[in-house]
Amino acid sequence: MSITSPIPVLQGNRGTVLRSNGEALILSRPNEELRIPLVAIARVRADGRSVTVELTAAAGTTPAVRRVGGVSEAAARVFAEAVNRALPERGEEDAVVDGSSLVVTRVLTESPAERRRSILRWGLLSVALVIAALALTIGIREGGLSGVILAVVTLFNGAVAAVATAIGAAGLWVAYRGWYLTRHGITVDAPVLGPRPRRRHDHGADHHVNVWKGVR
Repeated sequence: MSITSPIPVLQGNRGTVLRSNGEALILSRPNEELRIPLVAIARVRADGRSVTVELTAAAGTTPAVRRVGGVSEAAARVFAEAVNRALPERGEEDAVVDGSSLVVTRVLTESPAERRRSILRWGLLSVALVIAALALTIGIREGGLSGVILAVVTLFNGAVAAVATAIGAAGLWVAYRGWYLTRHGITVDAPVLGPRPRRRHDHGADHHVNVWKGVR
Protein backbone atom coordinates (compact mmCIF):
# COMPACT_ATOMS: atom_id res chain seq x y z
CA MET A 1 0.00 0.00 0.00
CA SER A 2 1.51 3.34 -0.99
CA ILE A 3 1.40 6.55 0.97
CA THR A 4 -1.10 8.99 -0.52
CA SER A 5 -1.28 11.70 2.15
CA PRO A 6 1.48 14.31 2.32
CA ILE A 7 4.14 13.42 4.83
CA PRO A 8 6.48 16.02 6.29
CA VAL A 9 10.23 15.67 6.05
CA LEU A 10 11.69 15.40 9.53
CA GLN A 11 14.89 17.32 10.25
CA GLY A 12 16.62 15.82 13.28
CA ASN A 13 19.78 16.33 15.28
CA ARG A 14 23.26 16.23 13.74
CA GLY A 15 22.07 16.54 10.15
CA THR A 16 19.70 13.55 10.33
CA VAL A 17 16.77 13.59 7.90
CA LEU A 18 13.83 11.16 7.78
CA ARG A 19 11.52 11.22 4.77
CA SER A 20 9.25 8.99 2.72
CA ASN A 21 9.42 8.21 -0.98
CA GLY A 22 6.09 6.37 -1.05
CA GLU A 23 7.50 2.85 -0.82
CA ALA A 24 10.10 3.21 1.91
CA LEU A 25 11.44 5.54 4.57
CA ILE A 26 14.79 7.13 3.82
CA LEU A 27 16.91 7.87 6.88
CA SER A 28 19.81 10.10 5.88
CA ARG A 29 22.80 10.75 8.11
CA PRO A 30 26.01 12.63 7.31
CA ASN A 31 27.91 9.40 6.55
CA GLU A 32 25.21 6.95 5.49
CA GLU A 33 21.72 6.56 4.09
CA LEU A 34 19.27 3.84 5.14
CA ARG A 35 16.36 2.69 2.99
CA ILE A 36 13.67 1.06 5.15
CA PRO A 37 10.88 -0.56 3.08
CA LEU A 38 7.36 -0.25 4.46
CA VAL A 39 7.09 -4.05 4.64
CA ALA A 40 9.99 -4.00 7.13
CA ILE A 41 8.23 -1.58 9.49
CA ALA A 42 6.01 -2.76 12.33
CA ARG A 43 4.98 0.72 13.44
CA VAL A 44 6.21 4.27 13.88
CA ARG A 45 5.93 5.99 17.25
CA ALA A 46 6.02 9.72 17.94
CA ASP A 47 7.23 10.61 21.41
CA GLY A 48 7.51 14.35 21.86
CA ARG A 49 10.32 15.59 19.64
CA SER A 50 11.53 12.15 18.63
CA VAL A 51 10.30 9.52 16.18
CA THR A 52 11.00 5.81 16.54
CA VAL A 53 10.72 3.41 13.60
CA GLU A 54 10.18 -0.11 14.94
CA LEU A 55 11.06 -2.90 12.53
CA THR A 56 9.27 -6.20 12.21
CA ALA A 57 10.64 -9.17 14.15
CA ALA A 58 9.67 -12.73 14.89
CA ALA A 59 7.67 -13.44 18.03
CA GLY A 60 9.84 -13.63 21.12
CA THR A 61 12.65 -11.51 19.69
CA THR A 62 13.45 -7.88 20.37
CA PRO A 63 12.66 -5.71 17.34
CA ALA A 64 15.30 -3.35 16.02
CA VAL A 65 14.50 0.35 16.07
CA ARG A 66 15.72 3.47 14.31
CA ARG A 67 15.26 6.68 16.28
CA VAL A 68 15.45 10.31 15.16
CA GLY A 69 15.50 13.04 17.80
CA GLY A 70 15.23 16.80 17.76
CA VAL A 71 12.35 16.98 15.27
CA SER A 72 9.24 19.14 15.35
CA GLU A 73 6.70 17.65 17.75
CA ALA A 74 3.73 18.42 15.49
CA ALA A 75 5.53 17.11 12.40
CA ALA A 76 6.53 13.94 14.25
CA ARG A 77 2.93 13.21 15.14
CA VAL A 78 1.70 13.77 11.57
CA PHE A 79 4.56 11.70 10.18
CA ALA A 80 3.89 8.73 12.48
CA GLU A 81 0.13 8.71 11.82
CA ALA A 82 0.54 8.91 8.04
CA VAL A 83 3.17 6.17 7.85
CA ASN A 84 1.21 3.84 10.14
CA ARG A 85 -1.84 4.23 7.90
CA ALA A 86 0.27 3.35 4.87
CA LEU A 87 1.81 0.17 6.29
CA PRO A 88 0.75 -3.02 4.49
CA GLU A 89 -1.96 -5.04 6.19
CA ARG A 90 -0.74 -8.25 7.76
CA GLY A 91 -2.88 -11.25 8.56
CA GLU A 92 -2.32 -13.64 11.43
CA GLU A 93 -1.28 -16.35 9.01
CA ASP A 94 1.31 -14.15 7.30
CA ALA A 95 4.92 -14.96 8.11
CA VAL A 96 6.75 -12.18 9.92
CA VAL A 97 10.04 -11.27 8.29
CA ASP A 98 13.04 -9.83 10.04
CA GLY A 99 12.82 -6.15 9.14
CA SER A 100 16.54 -5.61 9.74
CA SER A 101 17.38 -7.90 6.82
CA LEU A 102 15.40 -5.69 4.45
CA VAL A 103 17.10 -2.43 5.40
CA VAL A 104 19.59 -1.28 2.77
CA THR A 105 22.49 0.87 3.97
CA ARG A 106 24.46 3.05 1.58
CA VAL A 107 27.69 4.56 2.85
CA LEU A 108 28.22 8.16 1.79
CA THR A 109 31.84 9.08 1.16
CA GLU A 110 33.40 12.36 0.13
CA SER A 111 35.01 12.71 -3.26
CA PRO A 112 38.67 13.81 -3.36
CA ALA A 113 37.58 17.31 -4.41
CA GLU A 114 35.07 17.54 -1.54
CA ARG A 115 37.71 16.27 0.88
CA ARG A 116 40.16 18.95 -0.26
CA ARG A 117 37.50 21.65 0.11
CA SER A 118 36.67 20.41 3.59
CA ILE A 119 40.34 20.47 4.61
CA LEU A 120 40.67 23.97 3.15
CA ARG A 121 37.64 25.23 5.08
CA TRP A 122 38.89 23.82 8.37
CA GLY A 123 42.38 25.14 7.69
CA LEU A 124 41.11 28.66 7.02
CA LEU A 125 38.94 28.56 10.13
CA SER A 126 41.86 27.40 12.27
CA VAL A 127 44.14 30.14 10.94
CA ALA A 128 41.47 32.79 11.49
CA LEU A 129 40.94 31.66 15.08
CA VAL A 130 44.68 31.71 15.79
CA ILE A 131 45.06 35.22 14.36
CA ALA A 132 42.02 36.48 16.28
CA ALA A 133 43.28 34.96 19.54
CA LEU A 134 46.73 36.49 19.02
CA ALA A 135 45.27 39.93 18.29
CA LEU A 136 43.01 39.73 21.34
CA THR A 137 45.90 38.72 23.58
CA ILE A 138 48.07 41.59 22.35
CA GLY A 139 45.23 44.09 22.72
CA ILE A 140 44.47 43.01 26.29
CA ARG A 141 48.15 43.03 27.28
CA GLU A 142 48.79 46.54 25.93
CA GLY A 143 45.46 48.00 26.97
CA GLY A 144 43.97 51.34 26.03
CA LEU A 145 44.04 52.86 22.58
CA SER A 146 47.48 51.47 21.80
CA GLY A 147 46.20 47.98 22.52
CA VAL A 148 43.31 48.44 20.10
CA ILE A 149 45.67 49.73 17.41
CA LEU A 150 48.09 46.84 17.91
CA ALA A 151 45.21 44.36 17.79
CA VAL A 152 43.98 45.80 14.48
CA VAL A 153 47.51 45.79 13.06
CA THR A 154 47.95 42.18 14.16
CA LEU A 155 44.70 41.19 12.46
CA PHE A 156 45.73 42.94 9.25
CA ASN A 157 49.25 41.50 9.20
CA GLY A 158 47.94 38.06 10.05
CA ALA A 159 45.41 38.18 7.23
CA VAL A 160 48.07 39.31 4.75
CA ALA A 161 50.43 36.57 5.91
CA ALA A 162 47.69 33.95 5.64
CA VAL A 163 46.77 35.03 2.10
CA ALA A 164 50.43 35.06 1.06
CA THR A 165 50.94 31.60 2.53
CA ALA A 166 47.86 30.27 0.74
CA ILE A 167 49.03 31.72 -2.59
CA GLY A 168 52.50 30.27 -2.07
CA ALA A 169 51.09 26.85 -1.19
CA ALA A 170 48.86 26.93 -4.28
CA GLY A 171 51.84 27.85 -6.44
CA LEU A 172 53.92 25.02 -5.00
CA TRP A 173 51.07 22.57 -5.60
CA VAL A 174 50.71 23.67 -9.23
CA ALA A 175 54.48 23.39 -9.72
CA TYR A 176 54.52 19.93 -8.13
CA ARG A 177 51.63 18.75 -10.29
CA GLY A 178 53.39 20.04 -13.38
CA TRP A 179 56.63 18.30 -12.43
CA TYR A 180 54.84 15.07 -11.50
CA LEU A 181 52.79 14.89 -14.69
CA THR A 182 55.83 15.71 -16.81
CA ARG A 183 57.84 12.98 -15.10
CA HIS A 184 55.19 10.27 -14.72
CA GLY A 185 52.43 11.26 -17.12
CA ILE A 186 48.84 10.10 -16.78
CA THR A 187 47.97 6.42 -16.82
CA VAL A 188 45.02 5.54 -19.05
CA ASP A 189 43.61 2.36 -20.52
CA ALA A 190 43.95 1.86 -24.27
CA PRO A 191 43.25 -1.04 -26.62
CA VAL A 192 46.18 -3.25 -27.55
CA LEU A 193 45.89 -4.66 -31.06
CA GLY A 194 49.33 -6.12 -31.57
CA PRO A 195 53.04 -5.24 -31.51
CA ARG A 196 55.04 -3.76 -34.33
CA PRO A 197 58.82 -3.83 -33.76
CA ARG A 198 60.72 -0.68 -34.67
CA ARG A 199 64.32 0.51 -34.41
CA ARG A 200 65.01 3.78 -32.61
CA HIS A 201 68.31 5.65 -32.72
CA ASP A 202 69.00 7.48 -29.44
CA HIS A 203 72.30 9.27 -28.71
CA GLY A 204 74.38 7.03 -30.92
CA ALA A 205 72.87 3.76 -29.69
CA ASP A 206 70.33 1.57 -31.39
CA HIS A 207 67.33 0.40 -29.38
CA HIS A 208 64.74 -2.14 -30.37
CA VAL A 209 61.29 -1.22 -29.11
CA ASN A 210 57.85 -2.66 -29.60
CA VAL A 211 55.27 -0.08 -30.59
CA TRP A 212 51.68 -1.11 -29.92
CA LYS A 213 48.84 0.49 -31.73
CA GLY A 214 47.29 2.81 -29.17
CA VAL A 215 50.00 2.21 -26.51
CA ARG A 216 53.75 2.56 -26.59
